[in-house]
Amino acid sequence: MPYPPAETISDEEFRGALEMLNPLLAHLPAALPRKEGNDSAFIEFSASPFCLDKGYLARTESEVATISEMLKRVFGWKTRTTGDGIVEITEAGAGICSLYPVFREFCRKYPGNNVIRKWVLDIIAGVEKVYKKWDAEVGSPPLSETSGETSHKSSLNTEFNPSA
Repeated sequence: MPYPPAETISDEEFRGALEMLNPLLAHLPAALPRKEGNDSAFIEFSASPFCLDKGYLARTESEVATISEMLKRVFGWKTRTTGDGIVEITEAGAGICSLYPVFREFCRKYPGNNVIRKWVLDIIAGVEKVYKKWDAEVGSPPLSETSGETSHKSSLNTEFNPSA
């Protein structure tokens, strides 16, 4: 589902998109390799508690810029400007699922921040591309899952509230 650009999406539309990210990540098609722990490209995001890269933070002096740099390290700095401009999702599992609580926390801390919003919307576009590629229903559990809803716990336990 295409979303408006980060700078024009309403708070309500964005809140819905952000909440959709969790089930999208939790139920990525079974065709993607499941990566956990050190095998995941998202290992920095799955640490409990999540911590920003101190080197980037010292250089950028901005938490938002730091998280953006950390995401560029995973997805590549040219990912949104080359090819079809959609971030490539190459794995499933707890690592990539750890993005949701991190984004939720950063949206709470920096409501309306278009850098964070752009990353959320770009990752949703990448995830939806994966579902389309594997002809899977968006957000539906992979056929290999038999235990129902997947749970991904995080130490970030905050609710998104754009007016906070």
